[in-house]
Amino acid sequence: MSEERNRASRAVQFSAFDALKGYGELIKAGLIVKEERRELSEDVIAEIAQNLSAIKKGVTVKVTHYKDLRYQTSVGTVTGIDPTFGILTVEKEAIHFSDILSVKII
Repeated sequence: MSEERNRASRAVQFSAFDALKGYGELIKAGLIVKEERRELSEDVIAEIAQNLSAIKKGVTVKVTHYKDLRYQTSVGTVTGIDPTFGILTVEKEAIHFSDILSVKII
């Protein structure tokens, strides 16, 4: 019992650093549906890579990507693309290449 209490008291000290305060409770309450990350086929990965290589700063894109335990779609102007670190920036949102499910120039 004391080990269980020590573990709980240690966890409390880090709760102040919870960047998404209340997010866990929303998931438990069913207000946010957690989605599993999808395994991409070789063909889909190749298509994403080809589309990313054609993207230049200033073009408008539609990107479906994994964020906050689910997939979401972002539409906007590319403000940066960094192949070295694998980051596509749409408006002010940095999206890691590994989180992308689909990307298209619109």
